[in-house]
Amino acid sequence: MGKIIRVSIKETGGEFTCGKVENLDISNSIKTKLQEDGEIESYCELEDGVDFDAVMYDNLFHFYGPNVRNSKVIIEEAIDEKESDYPNPEDLNFTEIFDGTIDESGIKSFTASCQGEPELGDNELVIYTKKYEKRITASFLIKIENETVFDPKNIYIGMVLLDELYDFVEDEILEHFFYVPKNDFKIYLKNALKNSGREINADNLEKNYDSEESMEEELWMDSEISKTILKNNKIDSFEIEGKGEWENDYLKILDSEEKILHKSGS
Repeated sequence: MGKIIRVSIKETGGEFTCGKVENLDISNSIKTKLQEDGEIESYCELEDGVDFDAVMYDNLFHFYGPNVRNSKVIIEEAIDEKESDYPNPEDLNFTEIFDGTIDESGIKSFTASCQGEPELGDNELVIYTKKYEKRITASFLIKIENETVFDPKNIYIGMVLLDELYDFVEDEILEHFFYVPKNDFKIYLKNALKNSGREINADNLEKNYDSEESMEEELWMDSEISKTILKNNKIDSFEIEGKGEWENDYLKILDSEEKILHKSGS
């Protein structure tokens, strides 16, 4: 029988999107509406009856999740008697083993990415949306062997920074959730230290294993190792939902010269 660990991360967060408008007709229609009406909404009708939905322009990124800092964490465990590849949480009897803040949990976090302004071609537009939502909960399932002792220190959360793109955004939104057993992590870390020419010994392996920033400093900056971690250790959320009501409806549109054509909903 296998053991299933359910980790739920809860905090105010939101949905953040960014995408290019490469279609010249759509781009011109957006500009025309702004010239004629002086404003535009995140969902509206353009000329010739074309529907415009800003959130659909997310070909550069689309993040939806809680803010990691100061988040609340609930950890539960259950026995999967069926040993199914994709267990249904509704069929399992979970027992709570932790309820507290992320700082108290032992879970480690690091900066996985920091988004910057994209490059645009002539006549292209870039569209940003931002919608805050309370009580977003992202839940993840970890499968381990029944006799294995679960350690929250084996969980690493990669965060995305968006402060360069949005006004007054200091959030660190959940982007990646990894479960990396200690022995596997030490192998990754040893290879990362070796690739960077750093001295390898038992002391710095233990020190970096316990460091909150070790994923960022030693592993994540090594492109090959980070690809391996993404492939072997990333766990997608099986459920993510919030309060169901947006606190704002932010929309920003820039042209290829980085001129702000429209901004509203801060």
